[in-house]
Amino acid sequence: MIASDIDFPAGLPDALRDGYGLEHVSPFERTSMQSGRSRSRRTFTSVPTRADVAWFFTENQAAAFEAWFRDEIHDGVDWFNCTLRTPVGVGKYVCQFAEMYRGPILVGVNYWRVSAKLEIWERPLMPEGWGDFPWFVTGASIFDMAMNREWPAHAAGAPEIELLSEDDLFLLLESSGTEAVKISQLPLAQPLTGNEYIPVVQSGVTKKSKASDISKSDTTNYALYYGISKD
Repeated sequence: MIASDIDFPAGLPDALRDGYGLEHVSPFERTSMQSGRSRSRRTFTSVPTRADVAWFFTENQAAAFEAWFRDEIHDGVDWFNCTLRTPVGVGKYVCQFAEMYRGPILVGVNYWRVSAKLEIWERPLMPEGWGDFPWFVTGASIFDMAMNREWPAHAAGAPEIELLSEDDLFLLLESSGTEAVKISQLPLAQPLTGNEYIPVVQSGVTKKSKASDISKSDTTNYALYYGISKD
């Protein structure tokens, strides 16, 4: 991986969505066999990516871009950092012009369109190893919610934990960790009105139930999770 201390000019807009796309250079090679089949082999572990980009400039921005191209990256020879969008997110990538840009083309009264093909030094991918667990990636939003909102923060038998309402009012002090408890047995710091919603886990399913309803179910054991919210 190379680095560059040259940035795409901060005063210029990012690339347009129209016509934007990525094309990876193939990291493998296929050889045709006499049997009619083909054999594939991995030839490279690091390959560049080509990006088709276009910018929409004002007259002053177009003039500044062309001057930067000539003076800062020496007519496109040097690598530079450019903000681009890829499937792994928006970030700065080390790029180089793969060919001379096209334009500026006058659009309307005072706008200029410039298009180009950039070469990204490294194919933009997630860190190595994530491909072994694709379900963590595709379910990232659910996983984050489970970890940050539903997952117990302490193991069973952990020290004292606090449960707070949405307005940070202290409601509960539970000294037995996250083991199963009855709502009627919870040591409340202040009485519940019955309108609070308490997330509980029953048979492996997280539900939110009204405190008034749960308190009537003394025969039901609930594994308590964090987060008590007002109705």
